[in-house]
Amino acid sequence: MGAAAALRAVPESPHDLLREARLCLAVRAARALDDQALLARLRAELRPAAGEIAGAGSGVITLGPVADHLAQPAPRPS
Repeated sequence: MGAAAALRAVPESPHDLLREARLCLAVRAARALDDQALLARLRAELRPAAGEIAGAGSGVITLGPVADHLAQPAPRPS
């Protein structure tokens, strides 16, 4: 299975303390794969948490401000 297929096969993230961290990781993967449709869907899911720190509520991991993940544009082919 290729990276794009694996990313699309990831199940919906449960609504727990790591939800935003998982969504941020998925956003980064979709951006790296330049999957614009998936990126738009993930950003829409993540947008309500824009003022939060991804994963901070878990006390285990943080991926920084959710707003930073939402603001980064998709890479453009070179």
